Amino acid sequence: MPVPYHKSECRSLEKLRAIHSGSQSGLTFEQWLNLRDRCRKDLFFLTVSILGWTRVIERVHRPVCDFFGKLNFDGVYHDGYTLEELQNAIARQDPDFKEGLLLDPRGAFKSTINGCNCVRWLLNCPDIRIFIVTGEYDNAVLFLQQIKKYFYQPEGAPRTKLQQLFPEYIIGKRDGESESPLECPARIHTEQKEPSLWVNAVTATLASQHCDLKIGDDVVSDRNSTTPEARKKLKDKYDNVDNLLDEWGYAINIGTRYALDDYYGERLRIPQEDAPLKYFCRAAWTVKPEFANLPLRELKEHMVDLLFPEKLNWKVLRKKLLKNERDFRCQQMNEPQPDVDAVNFNEDVLRSHLEQHSAAPQDGDLVIAWDWAPTSTDKADYSAGAVGRIDKSKAELHILEIVFGRWKYSELAFQIVSLAKKHNPRIILVEKSAGTELLQGEIARVARRLQVPTPIIFRDFGNKDNAKANRIKGLETLLAEDRLFFVQGPWIDETFAQFVRYTGLKKNKGRKDDIPDAVSMLQFFLPAEPRTPVDAGEAKKAQEDAEKKAAGEAYMRMVFNRNPAAPPVMRTEPNPRRSRFDFRNFGLTQ
Repeated sequence: MPVPYHKSECRSLEKLRAIHSGSQSGLTFEQWLNLRDRCRKDLFFLTVSILGWTRVIERVHRPVCDFFGKLNFDGVYHDGYTLEELQNAIARQDPDFKEGLLLDPRGAFKSTINGCNCVRWLLNCPDIRIFIVTGEYDNAVLFLQQIKKYFYQPEGAPRTKLQQLFPEYIIGKRDGESESPLECPARIHTEQKEPSLWVNAVTATLASQHCDLKIGDDVVSDRNSTTPEARKKLKDKYDNVDNLLDEWGYAINIGTRYALDDYYGERLRIPQEDAPLKYFCRAAWTVKPEFANLPLRELKEHMVDLLFPEKLNWKVLRKKLLKNERDFRCQQMNEPQPDVDAVNFNEDVLRSHLEQHSAAPQDGDLVIAWDWAPTSTDKADYSAGAVGRIDKSKAELHILEIVFGRWKYSELAFQIVSLAKKHNPRIILVEKSAGTELLQGEIARVARRLQVPTPIIFRDFGNKDNAKANRIKGLETLLAEDRLFFVQGPWIDETFAQFVRYTGLKKNKGRKDDIPDAVSMLQFFLPAEPRTPVDAGEAKKAQEDAEKKAAGEAYMRMVFNRNPAAPPVMRTEPNPRRSRFDFRNFGLTQ
């Protein structure tokens, strides 16, 4: 005759009666059995009523408990059940989603509930093997000790509610206070080589132990995700941990965001049809629709709905925001932010700033900037020239034309002079680098032959690590302020492709960025803000006076300062008298 088993119990009723008699619970056997069963099936009840987390509240945390899924092992156990039967039962718990990602604000008890969920799994199947991996080893140990604490009964201490309901899980002093893995005393299949629960840091050398439940809790941390290179290294390392999870098991990741390309961001990019993911994400507050367009720092308490005001109240969150907005967005709002030095161009935004040539301003200073490469091999950078019109009344830059290619010195000189002939610019700005003297001579030769004035300034922009990135980042600001526009032309696709690929980060070194660099040089000619409109008559008179003065100065230079060895149209240092630009305002003076 089969030995009777009760619901989700892995021991027979006869053995359970013996356990109940020494439980010290004061409950009838039926009450005791029912409470044990509820603990296995209701994570919120287990967390609050049994494990004592009274600050976990229904409105806020029931959805988190639901995320971890429902467990039901009724009818699984019998006398002599096998590990294969248990593994099949584990696989049936949530067959559609073998992987979950939970992103909740820092301090909202997500890790606390995760620990309680580990207890729930152990209560349902004491033979389970749980591996918890964290970003830092110290956090891993704390997690292990917290879970052990639920089962640990110090000598002479009264039993907790959990220990009265599940006395067969109680661990003693030696096991309860150590950093060693948890060996569940209630195990039936003690022949397994892996412990019931063990922890480690993702950076450790992980042994070839296998698990039924793999949990990553704060794997992404402020130490291992500060740079793109560090985040890539972390992803490669953590992806390898998947090999420890057996195919019937589950992977759960819990944390908060740090960057656009952190581990969580990369995981979310994988299509659902290829790798189904159970996803849950919340912010510490939700802005009410009527205030959605306000900057974060201008929000007031009545403008938001707080997720967890009992702990993360307005005052607490506001203080975090004012101290560090970037951290607040990542850790409290789960809004991943780009790296501080990163540059991010969106193609849709770029294309929204396209205009027809007829729509571009016809008045305003016309300037050209060149970013050039000293070689013309197939693997060399492009040389790129950008033609821009400066609308000073609106402080706007309109890109009229882009030319680019791989050219020898003589070919590049011809391109520079030809572009000058086509547009008759006020100034041509060329980056000074190795080989400038040779290029300068070639330009002079071509300019004399074609009789084209080439008002060139060769400028050394420096080679500091972030010099180029900072220049190009300025274009990101101009786009956001609707002060940078591109005229439609055959150069647009390559131009936008280089903008989108460019990030300013070292990991992208080697990607073509010559066009963004050339365009970025033009912003030095922009006024800081739009000019105040002036009377039309005064403006016309000022223009005439300026032109008369420029003509007189040009005549004086031609008569008294002509130097046949060097064409008068070329200078390697700024000359304020050469144009109406005050280069001191644009950082172009030495």
